[in-house]
Amino acid sequence: MVTFTIKWTAPETPSDWTHSRVYRASTKTGSYTLKSSPTIGTYTYNDTTGSSTDFYKITFYDGTNESSLSDPVQADKSATYASLAKLRQLTGLSTTDITDANAVNLLDDADRYFVEDVTIKVYLESLRGNVDGSNTIFYTDFGPIADDDFDRDVDADDVEVFYATNDANNEIDFGSTQTVTSVNEKGASITMTTAPTGTTAERGVWGTYRYSFPPINYNLYEEASTFKAAELAMLYFGSEGIKDYRPLGSDRAVQGGVKDKIRMANKFREQYWILIDRIHRSRFRRVEA
Repeated sequence: MVTFTIKWTAPETPSDWTHSRVYRASTKTGSYTLKSSPTIGTYTYNDTTGSSTDFYKITFYDGTNESSLSDPVQADKSATYASLAKLRQLTGLSTTDITDANAVNLLDDADRYFVEDVTIKVYLESLRGNVDGSNTIFYTDFGPIADDDFDRDVDADDVEVFYATNDANNEIDFGSTQTVTSVNEKGASITMTTAPTGTTAERGVWGTYRYSFPPINYNLYEEASTFKAAELAMLYFGSEGIKDYRPLGSDRAVQGGVKDKIRMANKFREQYWILIDRIHRSRFRRVEA
């Protein structure tokens, strides 16, 4: 069984609403049925009964009034860059060849490769901002802050922040992660729920995050990551029937048809790196006056 995670952003004025409403349909223009009504403050829905071809719309509700439906979002695009539907189109793999559950595991791996190739991870950087018991906004040295969990949105789930203190030996102790309220992607800032003090953060405020290079084109990200997934599919699965997700080097990876699979993997890998190069070159594109 595969779980599709649907995420959406908070309403402009959260206090005006009491709940979000999640609707699902089997086609983009089909009839949408209410599936969940999480309270305001929760903006994630894990669907364990849906499929990769389902679509979702979101509204906000106050007990009497309901906002208009959001634009539809397809299930296979809600939690990864790579598209399950496009992976099947590229490779010709049906649900008989590989189940949605195994395919989504493969998409996750493709996204991890992709994120490593287009972003830079920063570990435990000293964040800039006043530690005075009232300030809650801190700034990273690099930006824009990047999406680290593949949900096409930069938010609190993409960063980790620590309030450092001294341990018994007067060494720095980062302690546990602190609660983040929001992230300003382009402004490279992080807003904390609780303002650190000279006691709770006597050794400063530290953060772990990724940063990317503008402009961010999520359509291009999807295309590149899907080609990486297609490459992995050719390398990771045996030709006699693709049922289990197994790493390269397993018994399935060396059975019949390996030459054809390597040939296809090389083709997909070549297209992947063409797209990665295009993403990197966009950083240096000169804007004419």
